[in-house]
Amino acid sequence: MKNISWTIVVLLFLVERLKTKEYDNIVLTVDKQLIYFPPGDLVLNIHIPEGYSQQTNVSCDVDYGEVNDGSVYTVEVDLNDTRPTVMMYTYKTLRAKTITVHCQNSEYDHTNTTEVVVYNDCFDPVGMFDGHYGTPRLPLRAFTYMHLEFSNRMAVLCTDNTATFTWKIVSCVYTETYICNNVLPFTYPKLGTLTIPACTLSEGLYEISLRIDFGIFVKEYAVEMMYLDTKKRPPHAFIVGGFKRRVGAGPFPVDGVTMSYDVDRTACAESTKSLLGYQWNCARYNTTDFEHLEDIFLSGNGKVSPGKKTLPCDGVSTEISEGVLQLNPPTGSPSSFIVKLTVSLASKTSSYTQLVIADGDPPEVVIICHLNCMDKVAVSKVMSLEVTCTSCNVTEFANAAIRWAIKPRQSGDHGTLTGQGTTMLLIPEFALEECVFYVIEVTVGIEGKAGGLAAHAFYTNCRPYGGQCDVHPKTAKETYFFISNSGWKDEGYRKQPDPFSDDEEVLFYTFMVRIQKADDITERVLAFGIEATANSTFRLGNPEDNFKLKAVVIAHDVYGDYGECEVMIQALPPFPLPNKENDQVNGTLLVQGFITQNIQALANDQSGSIQKKTVDIESTSSVVDAVVKDTPLVNQDPSQWNTLGENMDPNVDIFETLYEDNVAPQDTEMKDIIIATMDDFSRDISAEVYVNTASSARSTVAMYQFTGALNTIWDKSPFVSKDTTQSISDTCSTIGSSVMDIAYAGSLSFSGDIGTISASTIEVVGKVLTSLVQKDSPEMPDELNFDSIRQQMEEADSFSKGVQGENETLTSSEKVFFPLKLAQREELINAKKRETALQSVGVVRQAVWSIARALAKVSQVGEKPKVIRKRGLTTNVERQFMASFLNQTVEKTNVKLQFTKDNSSNFLNSSDAIDLEVTLYDKNPYSWSKESKDIVSKVVTVSTHNSQEQSIILPFSLKLRNGAEPVIQNITPVFIEGDRNRMAYVRLKYRESDDILMYINPSTDGIMYHVYFRSANFPTTTIYNHRIIVKMLDLTRDGFKYFVPRGVLRGEFLYLGIQPETEASDKNVQLLSSNFSLTYTTTGCRVWNEKEWDSTSCQVSPDSDLYETVCVCDDPPGITFATTFYFPPNTIDFSTVFTKFDILENGSVFGTVVALLLCFILCLIWTRRKDKLDIHKWSINFLADNTDRDVYFYLCNVYTGLRYGSGTKSRVFFDLCGGRTNTGIRVLADGFLDGFETGSVRQFILGVPRPLGSLIGVGVWHDNSGDGDLASWFLHKMEFIDLQNSRRYTFMSEQWFAVDRGDGELQRMLLVSNEEDLDSFESRFNENTRTSITENHMFISIIIRPERSQYTRCQRLYSLVAMLFLTMIVNAMFFQSENNTVKPDEISVGPIKFSLRILYVSIIGIVITVPPILLITTIFRNTKPMQFSFSKSSRKVLNENAYHCLEQYIDRQGRQIHQYFFFVAWSLVWAIIVVCGFLVILYSMEWGKTKSEEWLSTFMFSFLESFFIVDPVKIIIISALLALVCRGETDRETNIEVGNIALKASQEELKIKLPLKTTTVSQLRVERTHLVQAHRILVELVLYLLFLAVLYGFCYSSQDSSSYLLKQHIGRTLFNGADEVKTRNDYLIWFRDSFITEFFPETHNNGERLGVFERGMFSDQSNFRVGPARIRQCRVAKGQTCMAISFRHHQCYGPYSSDSKDTDDFCLGWKKKPCSQTEEPFHFTSSAWRFTSSEDVWGSPITGDIGVYDGSGYILNLDINKRSSEMMLNELIDYGWLNRQTRAVLLEFTLYNANVNLFTYVLNLVEFSETGGVNMRTYIQALRIFQLDDGKSTLILVCGVLLCS
Repeated sequence: MKNISWTIVVLLFLVERLKTKEYDNIVLTVDKQLIYFPPGDLVLNIHIPEGYSQQTNVSCDVDYGEVNDGSVYTVEVDLNDTRPTVMMYTYKTLRAKTITVHCQNSEYDHTNTTEVVVYNDCFDPVGMFDGHYGTPRLPLRAFTYMHLEFSNRMAVLCTDNTATFTWKIVSCVYTETYICNNVLPFTYPKLGTLTIPACTLSEGLYEISLRIDFGIFVKEYAVEMMYLDTKKRPPHAFIVGGFKRRVGAGPFPVDGVTMSYDVDRTACAESTKSLLGYQWNCARYNTTDFEHLEDIFLSGNGKVSPGKKTLPCDGVSTEISEGVLQLNPPTGSPSSFIVKLTVSLASKTSSYTQLVIADGDPPEVVIICHLNCMDKVAVSKVMSLEVTCTSCNVTEFANAAIRWAIKPRQSGDHGTLTGQGTTMLLIPEFALEECVFYVIEVTVGIEGKAGGLAAHAFYTNCRPYGGQCDVHPKTAKETYFFISNSGWKDEGYRKQPDPFSDDEEVLFYTFMVRIQKADDITERVLAFGIEATANSTFRLGNPEDNFKLKAVVIAHDVYGDYGECEVMIQALPPFPLPNKENDQVNGTLLVQGFITQNIQALANDQSGSIQKKTVDIESTSSVVDAVVKDTPLVNQDPSQWNTLGENMDPNVDIFETLYEDNVAPQDTEMKDIIIATMDDFSRDISAEVYVNTASSARSTVAMYQFTGALNTIWDKSPFVSKDTTQSISDTCSTIGSSVMDIAYAGSLSFSGDIGTISASTIEVVGKVLTSLVQKDSPEMPDELNFDSIRQQMEEADSFSKGVQGENETLTSSEKVFFPLKLAQREELINAKKRETALQSVGVVRQAVWSIARALAKVSQVGEKPKVIRKRGLTTNVERQFMASFLNQTVEKTNVKLQFTKDNSSNFLNSSDAIDLEVTLYDKNPYSWSKESKDIVSKVVTVSTHNSQEQSIILPFSLKLRNGAEPVIQNITPVFIEGDRNRMAYVRLKYRESDDILMYINPSTDGIMYHVYFRSANFPTTTIYNHRIIVKMLDLTRDGFKYFVPRGVLRGEFLYLGIQPETEASDKNVQLLSSNFSLTYTTTGCRVWNEKEWDSTSCQVSPDSDLYETVCVCDDPPGITFATTFYFPPNTIDFSTVFTKFDILENGSVFGTVVALLLCFILCLIWTRRKDKLDIHKWSINFLADNTDRDVYFYLCNVYTGLRYGSGTKSRVFFDLCGGRTNTGIRVLADGFLDGFETGSVRQFILGVPRPLGSLIGVGVWHDNSGDGDLASWFLHKMEFIDLQNSRRYTFMSEQWFAVDRGDGELQRMLLVSNEEDLDSFESRFNENTRTSITENHMFISIIIRPERSQYTRCQRLYSLVAMLFLTMIVNAMFFQSENNTVKPDEISVGPIKFSLRILYVSIIGIVITVPPILLITTIFRNTKPMQFSFSKSSRKVLNENAYHCLEQYIDRQGRQIHQYFFFVAWSLVWAIIVVCGFLVILYSMEWGKTKSEEWLSTFMFSFLESFFIVDPVKIIIISALLALVCRGETDRETNIEVGNIALKASQEELKIKLPLKTTTVSQLRVERTHLVQAHRILVELVLYLLFLAVLYGFCYSSQDSSSYLLKQHIGRTLFNGADEVKTRNDYLIWFRDSFITEFFPETHNNGERLGVFERGMFSDQSNFRVGPARIRQCRVAKGQTCMAISFRHHQCYGPYSSDSKDTDDFCLGWKKKPCSQTEEPFHFTSSAWRFTSSEDVWGSPITGDIGVYDGSGYILNLDINKRSSEMMLNELIDYGWLNRQTRAVLLEFTLYNANVNLFTYVLNLVEFSETGGVNMRTYIQALRIFQLDDGKSTLILVCGVLLCS
């Protein structure tokens, strides 16, 4: 396309000139202006105008303008106006020709010209080569050492056949004419580029021809020749020792061989020493002054005389070998010599002169040149020299005094520039003047010896000058530009310029464009070579500067110096660039035609020119880059999501605008074309790079051109595929390796510039790495779904308040939609980036390493660092002596290094050269690593190499700029009154893998802050993990600095105690009222170990601050480093928590604590009264029927059961039988307390006249005299203890004594239990369970306290409250808000949940609560009671029941501690209650109302769960374990002093009753049964009546007269035409036109757009949408059998049932998994193709006309607006969501009408039968949920609670 346009331009230009040319009186006419080739025949007519007189004997010289024919044809003719002179000519090349005719005779002399175009339809008639070099008389000049490349400039337009390129190189000789007939044996390429490696051609003239044809069957072809004249450079002559040399007395050699060489062959790595010839000239002088000797030399213009050719310096010189001369100065007197060496190679010669003084014994000093060492020095290059001493030892030379001097020496000029330095001298570029003779001297002073001297002399090169360049046209749209330059002059190998001969020297040209945008300059190579012209397309100019750019031509001479010229032009786009007015689809449509046409042209391009194709690719890519934009309007930063719709025109549909610009499916055809284009481009470039780097002679300019094209391709990185990324990464690695090879081989040609190609390659690498960096945000939810995004956005103020602002333009659901889709797409991109980065980062890092090594190789000691700073990364390379690095700060870009020397570096000397390579990546390249999100700084790579190219590791400290700005928090401290620590407390989030860096900046002078750190809780001055005490001298600009290394603290949170202090002299400072600012951060050092980021190898130095992190690395596992500087958010701040103390707004927890304390006080009153009664209940009294005759006593213990109704008020009797006798019938009472309470243990003293012997049994009965339920009695057991011998007898019962329970018996005989029965598992389990419940259970033992214990009910209540408050604070410490995420380790059974975290919290709770409570209970149980005086009333009671009389004789066994421990227990109890209650209140104030109420409900449920479930299970398990493990008697013994008991006879006459008769018992049983049944019936009747009343009241409370009207209204609005829905298509039409339109209104009736609040309503603007509308499909699975008639080729699907339903997950279109990664990000209905169980959505079965449908199915929520719902519906239709497997679709939604306080639940069921029929049913239910809005609210609430209970 570009070639065709150029052809048209040329032809139109010629059409303007198709008229006859008339100059004076010569007329030239041609038979045709456009000549087709082949054959290319021309007929030229020459005559004079009509009416002019005839001219005779006219000699006409004709030049036909053929580039390959420089001949001028002469004819002798007579010119007249009637018969023209006819001349015929055949052209051989294609291009525009200018025919020139000059005719003259003695009277006539005129010239005329005319133009013709020789063309062919298959070629662009611009010529293959530069036409200036088409004849052997004006050849192209080059040196034999050059790497040459010639490319076809002519485009091949015919694409139907494959073009064949035939190259030939023919050597030419000149006799009388040029004869070219010797074809060189050369491997010719089949493409349009001919590459001639260096040193391939010898010196001479060559004809280079190219023929392009299409095979023998196609006549079209083109051919053209150009001529090349190659010549050799003169050899390099040099004498070892340099220009000046001081030697000792005696013979010394003069070596001219070692450092003389053939320049050309050396460049080709060939040795030609044997071909060199050497000639010496020598003159001897009697002077020892170098200045004098130098003046002699300069005055003779370099001539050395006298001397002879063969034996110079007669008598003192001997040529010991070819090129080596030995001088033997006479002894006894100093001598000086001027020695000149002439080196010859064929006809080329060069010379070098050395001045020598032989005197004394000086050190022999030699200057060695490392860089810029040719016979002339390039002023634009760095020059590096080194001095060494060949006669000194290491110590002498290391301590030598070295002085350099640079002298610009012209004749009579003795100006001197001196300076002291090291052994190296580095002269920067452009530090020397052009065309000047310089002498560089160095003197070396060694102690005890004469000074040594050496000098290096040279001429500086003269840069090319006088050049001019031009470009045609100056302004154009996407076409070829012709660049020409002329007038360049250069002196070549001569010492001084000569304007008359300087235009014949060889120059190398680089054609490029230069674009400047602000401070950024972009350069792109167009062409390069020794040709002085170029044809090329240009990339677009700068759009900000009217598309202007500079065309630049750089002319290099053989020494590498250059001159340049530039022309400003306009390179316009082929079409107007898109702007805000015409940017319809981000510009892609505008570029589509251009891309398609250019891609086709590039694909069909058969020109074969590598340069041309590369430039065309780069030019096309620049247009794509300028036009195609890929920037979404929606900010993808989560912190900016809530600002959606702001600053947009409210008069437009903002949702639609955002959707079309960001989410709407775009036509990806254009994007696919661009991506494919970039893929093709990168492959082509990579192939050319491979070809170029694989050749023996690599062209760095070519690689610079390639990297420029790659940079332009990467300017549009969103359109670069993974394959392209990998391809370009490999290409960069190849280029880097090639550049490194060039640098190491030392084969840099004059045109190569390592720095330039390195910078361009680094730019590509930087763009590749930048494109691979993920856009991770710490605020981005882990799971990307609608709920998680909404939750993230609700953290903003506008959402947390639940109110839409007045200026809102989008609803909350609409705001969620865009971030969700963009976040999903960004995650898809990030996943691809991670995959690509994993494969590509290593390759591009290898490229960076290669570039750094190449730069290091061409660096010299003392040279300023080579810095390449590009987008994405910066590379810094420096070579210095070891001493320059050790113990000094080396500053790089945003990095500071300080190396230290240890044992590992002892092998290095301070004079060893070290290469330091530092690469700084702006973004973390290892984006696939799990810890990548923690890396916030730039990533730096540091590597060091010694002079042997070995990698060495030096210990160093690394200082990196932090990647985040400090967050300073101003704090007004509030100190707790009475806090002896005088601290302000703060809790902060903490990362264990990082160190802590904190600053406190006081607002008042004279105050300093000591900080105490603790992990688990807030510290005190005595309890802490770490403490930092500061002094006023420690105050920095940011405040007092506090540094805590990692490992000191543990946990997720860090607790601080900040204690203000002042110096002794500042006592007037108000400590507690002074504010301060706190800056807190965590930072860590990371090292990449080629697998992950290692956090242990480098330590953070205390020298780090808020702006820089210092990492100390001794032996890191890698060379890549980064930091994790992070500002965690405060979670609890004790300095501000009191400002949040708002009881009215946040009083739920506070009220609960107060209520608990009030309940505690009330319960305390009750327990105190019960404790007083327990004194009477636990008294040990005599049986009422004891007499004064009793002398033998037993202690009787009676245990009543714990079952409901176990106690009795009936009179109990017993008869105890022994081996000797029995007691007879005795009354089981003491005469003071009646009956036995449930769970009680009563003790009596049984007296008998004589011993009973071994007890055998006891008969027990009662008289059933108690009232109601108190007539029955459940006896657990009885114990009788013989007080004389302490023998215990146990009689187990575990039976009822009742007429209506058990077996209905009132009398039983209990036999004594043996040891085996008592030790059985059942017996011990029952006993342990009873004890655990009544004595050890914290709750029940307060109510039921059956046995005597010093642990009172009040003490138990105190312990219970303390445990309750401890439990509350533990739950508060570890509380986490519930969310909707499913935890993989959580097991739930209804509301009861169990997980590893719950187990962990439980264990922590036990560890915290058990020790203090156990200590308190132990003290209360075992402390000796305090002795108090009894009141009169109490003393009276005690005397009456004889308790006091017996107590003094009772010895209760067991240890007791001192009574003063009571105070310890009481102190602990009150401390726990007060402190924990206070902390819980503070936690609630910090949480806020919502979280506090959530915690409160969770705690209450946990408490009830513990009481009813955990504790009973715990009692059973502990009892079982004790029964299995513990055996033997465990009862506490009670010893009574029998001999001292004073018996007190009963004053009451007791009536003894025998057991009731059987008939009496039966009668009592019948009466009791009737009474119980009557009571039960009455209770049930009352309960049923109450239930009916509650049910009626509650159910009818939701009824409203508006319910019917509301249901009718919604039904008519949505389902008025539902009866017409008969087919699937009818249903879809109804859904789109009726439901979506009414459910998501957009405009008022007048067409005006609704506001945000109104769009959240139903179409009637009265009902508010509550939640989304849910569509659920129930479908049958494939493969189910059915009873339908079988049709061929049709699958049969049966009815819906739980067995036949489909439960698989699918992709869009019901395709089997796995799904495409792009499905969810780029579609809207992914959830509708995945099965959801009824448990997940609390679904319930629905009965339809055809079947019953459970609550599961395939669900889609409609929750945004009309536009999104229509998109979802269309997607469902497009992908066939409804098909033959569909059996039902259920549409559910809820509305709320605030006017009548009614919710409306709507269920629309559409059934699809097996035969295709459709049946629709609708259920509409109106109900009232909010009841608390009128006077009946309390009654309704009570009814609801009763029903639920």
